[in-house]
Amino acid sequence: MPAKSPLPLSDLAIIVLYLLAMLGVGIWFARRSSQGLAAYFLGDRKMSWWALALSGSASNFDISGTLWLVSMVALLGMKSFWVFWSFAFLIAAVLMSWMARWIRGTGVLTGVELLQVRFGVTQGAVLARLMSAVATLVILVFMSGYAFAGGGKFLAVFFPWSAGQCATAAMLFTFCYAVVGGFRAVVVTDAVQAVLMGVAALVIAGFAIFHTDVAAVHAAVNPSPMPVWHLDGLPEKYADMAPFGLMILVWLTNGLLMGFGGAGGHYGEQRFLAASSGRDAALAGLGWGVILWFRWVLVAAVLVLAVSGFSHSGGDPEKVLPEVILAAMPAGLRGLVVAGFLAAFMASFSAMLNAGSAIFVRDVVQVLRPQTGERSLMVTGYVFIAFLVASGIAIGLHAERVNDLWTWILLGPMAAMMVPNVLRWYWWRMSGSGYAAGVLAGMAVATVVFFYNRSAVVPWPKYGYAPVIHLAALVGSVIVSLAGKPVAMETLVDFYRKVRPFGWWGPVRAAAAVEAAPAGEGRSTLITVLASHVGLLCLFLSPFYLIGRWWAWAATVLVIGTACALVLRETWWKRLPQDSRSADALE
Repeated sequence: MPAKSPLPLSDLAIIVLYLLAMLGVGIWFARRSSQGLAAYFLGDRKMSWWALALSGSASNFDISGTLWLVSMVALLGMKSFWVFWSFAFLIAAVLMSWMARWIRGTGVLTGVELLQVRFGVTQGAVLARLMSAVATLVILVFMSGYAFAGGGKFLAVFFPWSAGQCATAAMLFTFCYAVVGGFRAVVVTDAVQAVLMGVAALVIAGFAIFHTDVAAVHAAVNPSPMPVWHLDGLPEKYADMAPFGLMILVWLTNGLLMGFGGAGGHYGEQRFLAASSGRDAALAGLGWGVILWFRWVLVAAVLVLAVSGFSHSGGDPEKVLPEVILAAMPAGLRGLVVAGFLAAFMASFSAMLNAGSAIFVRDVVQVLRPQTGERSLMVTGYVFIAFLVASGIAIGLHAERVNDLWTWILLGPMAAMMVPNVLRWYWWRMSGSGYAAGVLAGMAVATVVFFYNRSAVVPWPKYGYAPVIHLAALVGSVIVSLAGKPVAMETLVDFYRKVRPFGWWGPVRAAAAVEAAPAGEGRSTLITVLASHVGLLCLFLSPFYLIGRWWAWAATVLVIGTACALVLRETWWKRLPQDSRSADALE
């Protein structure tokens, strides 16, 4: 911990002005957000798609995540992109292709509440909704701790306080404007923060272009993203990545299940539920992915600067990001960049707070006590936000490394929900009881693994326990669904007409007497999802090759990316629905 802040007064003034501006936004929107649950949690579904896209990308441009991305790239080079599959970093491809419209079509207030539309109001459906809500809230609690751990580690480099003190102060400040202003304040501040973070990324990239030691970068970093079966020479704390081929299978499985499962276990679905129409939801999905390009510009620039001699992390790749900013950025610009990362922390954490309170109020309190008045529900939401803040601080104080906490979130509680979340969209026979059983089975295995690995001399490797969690969730979901009664056909028909999913929906499609799929899906779906995945991957790789001066690789990804954009123009853009096709919110 530095004896005093290494930031001059000019940099500190920039940061203070930014914080005051964000608090002012929360106060400005306080009155409009207090008009009801739909206003508080979704902004009355009147938010522009581009604002929702900025908000979604900003909420994923967090300090902890960026710290982790930089550490993985510093450790593995371009092969780190296989690791990033674990959290569905190309999820925007699925969202823009079809999932954002499906989510919006349910017309609910939360991603968990859509289970009511899918499974009805039976006892099994209520159990599914409660199980999903509890599992999602557990994930959000861990993610709050993850945000605390990464935010504190970053901010402590720039301020004269400990990591815990820095993260606690940032969390409490975020709590102030998020709880007062509701979803409108979150989206507006996210949009401002997205612009600020984009500027910070371009500033660092511009500095990197003129201070790159090209020879050192080319000697230290292998530009090829092609996979290998085994990695040698990893630091002891990252030795569990050595069986790289097996880990790739786990990361790919996690990423694809998360993407195809859509809402649930994350806070991003609030952005698509808040869209005014299915078309706007799809456009928000596209914008979300494209705007995230600035994050990869930042990661690429930090990698180049670190290899060029601007980092002395002492073997800890999680310290590369703050050390590069401290060593490379001149006064004035450094304050702007730190404010940008503070914005990143606040954007992601405020999204967690808003989504967590919405799920707790709508999917736990209202389900268990439906007679509770709206004013009491909003107060309950405020209290739960405070609980999330306190939980994040408690967990973050006991987390040694960001990578450990993030990996556990992905391969533990989040993995337990992935298979049931996929089945509910594509298999008509899935029941509410089956969903609850699948999540419960997955969470039970994840809990056993968690406590076993805390005490075991030789922990169970990630590539071993992650598939077991998925398998337990699959078996629980399928067996209980087939053993019980199917969901009432009128409920399934209503869901099918609102969402129009593809997959194994033959009997329901026949009963609904509607066409198999809306425009933009059908035979073009596979081409759309492949082109969007490859196109986004090329987009995210491009800044690494451009800033690092790997011109042949840069030309390759730009040509492939352009070809994918032309394909999407025909298979996706021209087929977007022109009408709303959106359901009204459930009361």
